[in-house]
Amino acid sequence: MIEPTPIVAPPSAGVALPDVLAYMRRHALPLRLWVSAALQAPCERALGADLGAQANITVIPTAADTTPPEGPAVLLLALDELHGPLRESLLSWTHRALPGRPIIQGGARNRETLLDAINVWHAFRVVPSDLAAPLLADTIYKAHEALALDLALGRCVDELRGEVARLSGALAELRATQERLLHGERLAALGQMTGMLMQRVQQHFTSMAEFTAALAPLQQTPQLREVLDHSVESTHAMQALLQDMLALAENRSVELALRQELVDDLVQRTVAVFRRDPLARSREVELDCGCGASVRVDRHRIFHVLLNLLRNAAQASPPRQPLIVRTGAGDDSAWIEVEDHGCGIAPEALQQLFTPFFTTKGQDGTGLGLRMSRNAIERQGGTLTCRSAVGRGSCFRIELPRQRD
Repeated sequence: MIEPTPIVAPPSAGVALPDVLAYMRRHALPLRLWVSAALQAPCERALGADLGAQANITVIPTAADTTPPEGPAVLLLALDELHGPLRESLLSWTHRALPGRPIIQGGARNRETLLDAINVWHAFRVVPSDLAAPLLADTIYKAHEALALDLALGRCVDELRGEVARLSGALAELRATQERLLHGERLAALGQMTGMLMQRVQQHFTSMAEFTAALAPLQQTPQLREVLDHSVESTHAMQALLQDMLALAENRSVELALRQELVDDLVQRTVAVFRRDPLARSREVELDCGCGASVRVDRHRIFHVLLNLLRNAAQASPPRQPLIVRTGAGDDSAWIEVEDHGCGIAPEALQQLFTPFFTTKGQDGTGLGLRMSRNAIERQGGTLTCRSAVGRGSCFRIELPRQRD
């Protein structure tokens, strides 16, 4: 059974309504009819006092100050009313009644009125004013069926949208679970690999330390002394990196060797080592240092973070494009920036830049360098951030609490 739906009719559309109601009463067609107060009496006479309820027909009187029905409805309108003083009110009623579409009595007098009925009023049918009562009743009923179908389809669409939303949520949760499992597997593999690597390289670190100690008493040129210092610095940084990788895999922290350092000295020592890197041979590193600030940090871990940022910047930049490293300080903090003029980072990639195992380098990247760099800086009370523009390059900024003498 189709649910009764309001049919709204202004006075000028009511000439044949008593006959229409009588026809619908005899055939038990569902209808709720909105009529003016002037039409109430003839409509009730057509229905009969008791047969109206049996035929599922209800007459609802309306007056000028009556609130129009809210929600879907079929309206019965007269063509004369479309261009009369009630046009705006009826048009408002029509819009409120969507997806129900009105039936317009009076025929199509010309092309303009027909287009108006179709485009503005979204008419279901345009019928002659003298249409026989059975035909008008049939048109009303078909409009009512079309509205019921539209409402049923709308409910189906809403249900489908809800189901799609639920499935999307379930899929997102499944992906998150898969990512967590994959993340755990990767960390486990990282732990195994790092543990094996630590065992194998520890003896090399020991040998290098003994070799450096043996050279210390010998007469050394400044160049040799610099190379040895850089070797020692790099060795300590590599040890710190492996310790941090193993700690990340085992979800534990590593004790830091904090001491007061000059920011400019940290940067200059790291850049000096980087200049011996193959990635630095075809480009300049422009230094803008002179902040004079001190910070309390683990020197070896800061060294590795800066070296990682410099290598990333070199890989992202065309050959012979300079890299810029600058320092600065405020009242409470000191900062270091590493800037390149490369291709930049897309916004969607920038949001995931510090996510473990996310990389923009494809097979050439592990997705751990920036995550571990941020961890190292945050454990020392600082921050590591990035700003980037596609086609213009990127700038990574380390900010650390400033130490006062």
